[in-house]
Amino acid sequence: MKQLLATTPAELERLAAAGATVYVSYSAGANGWHRGPSFGRLNQLFGVTHQLDVGLGDPITDEVAELTLQRDFGGLARGTTLRFKVAGNGHSRAFLPVVPDAATEVVATDAHGRPALLLRRAGAGSLILCTYPVEHMAALTPAVNPDDTVTLYAALAAHAQIRQPVTVDEPRVACDVLVRADGARFAFLVSHADEPLTVKPVLEQGWRLTTLDGEDVTGGVTIDPFGISVFSVDRRVMCDR
Repeated sequence: MKQLLATTPAELERLAAAGATVYVSYSAGANGWHRGPSFGRLNQLFGVTHQLDVGLGDPITDEVAELTLQRDFGGLARGTTLRFKVAGNGHSRAFLPVVPDAATEVVATDAHGRPALLLRRAGAGSLILCTYPVEHMAALTPAVNPDDTVTLYAALAAHAQIRQPVTVDEPRVACDVLVRADGARFAFLVSHADEPLTVKPVLEQGWRLTTLDGEDVTGGVTIDPFGISVFSVDRRVMCDR
């Protein structure tokens, strides 16, 4: 993002200290007025010293931005490379040059060895800065999905220890669970693909997935193109022998 309210950095740090994972990706903005970030305490918040020149952008010269992990992170192994198609105009196609403080961890570097994903621990949580506008670039790229933004977000979720009751190993399918007031649980699998997809849901231990008629489908389900499938989620019955 380009802008934060004056009070927001302190609130983000408070949330991190209480155990939250705060993730921010940088954007220089899409117009020539006041290029660069418009929020204070950038250095202190993320434990870096930015190398920005006032009013000037630091252009991304690659057609594909490659972020390579320098340590294990969120289930991804060291050496994993995430790739993002670069997009944006002459203002927004820019990265944030930083020098990390001694206590800040460099999680990933770009193809030129520059810090690209940084982690600063704060209390029980952490603040994570991405120096590339990966969401902005994805938003401007036709037919971008699936791209490695999905992989990055999954790693962030794992790092944050976010519970995901139902997941599938298919980036074109979104999953979520709705818990009704009476305690009944329903899983929604939403396909963003223009072809039928067969996926195998992974559930938290002790739960199973069934059709609304009670048929067990934990072994796999087929979703229509751009389809939405709804299932019941209930406790798996264990029988003693």
